Amino acid sequence: MTSEIFETTHLQKKTVEAETVLIEFDNNKPDLIKHLTTVHNKNVLVMHKKNERHLVSGWIQLGIKGNYEDSGNPDSLYNALMEVQKGKFWISRRDSEEFFQNAGTKLAELKQSMKVNFEVNKLSKKELKVLREIGNSQGKPLKEVAEALFISEYTLRNHLTSIYKLLKLANRIELYIFYQKHEALIMELYPTEA
Repeated sequence: MTSEIFETTHLQKKTVEAETVLIEFDNNKPDLIKHLTTVHNKNVLVMHKKNERHLVSGWIQLGIKGNYEDSGNPDSLYNALMEVQKGKFWISRRDSEEFFQNAGTKLAELKQSMKVNFEVNKLSKKELKVLREIGNSQGKPLKEVAEALFISEYTLRNHLTSIYKLLKLANRIELYIFYQKHEALIMELYPTEA
């Protein structure tokens, strides 16, 4: 009796997940880029049309590794894919300059808002109320501003002297301009009490 031995090799199915993803930008799926870069942590290369170039800076903030403006040159696309696959960036000089210019502007705005927050944070709650009232007074006499705050004109002058010193302002006009310039930020950081 002959016995045959069959060797069975178990083939294990191995799934290889791509680390680099090439997508053609689709206006109907704007969240796809964010999803791929943040949720799946992929190296994303976005292929886009020339008229979508204004979106590149936002894509860089979302974490793309590269962008390719569809020019029909397959060698250029291949080079972009190879660099992004290595984890390197493939972003044109023009787009990276625009990104850093926008980032610089946003950084300057952030620094300004931090400075305003720091300065306004020195004010007491009463001084903050005075700041708001002066900012919204549109040139009313101090007597009317004091009445609106239910304080004496003398107390109002004391608060104003303190505010000028803390905010490094010289007078009521500078205070009014300061408030008008930063009103949105002040209202966001220090909402009025109901």
